[in-house]
Amino acid sequence: MVLEKIGSNPRFDHQAKSMNYSAHSIYRDAENNRKHVYSHFPHFGPTSESAHDFRVSLDWSDVEAILRVFCEMKHPEAARLMQAKNLAAAVGDFAKDRK
Repeated sequence: MVLEKIGSNPRFDHQAKSMNYSAHSIYRDAENNRKHVYSHFPHFGPTSESAHDFRVSLDWSDVEAILRVFCEMKHPEAARLMQAKNLAAAVGDFAKDRK
């Protein structure tokens, strides 16, 4: 995940990357309820004087929306995941009908 600060002057833009995803957050007011995934960006800013800590929080509806957008962009892995999801739903429906 990339967090970018885009200001009125490109000189003050800043970017940070994080691949650290967690089910918990130590920052205040985090919902550690097994419904969110967090990515943290500590000390984000171009200088130590302007740095702050940031947290990105995602829930399952965000993941589904992101997957939907990747499908619209014709991303092959996203299309495969959607096919797998649809296949799993069909198998589940078939199994219910057989009971």
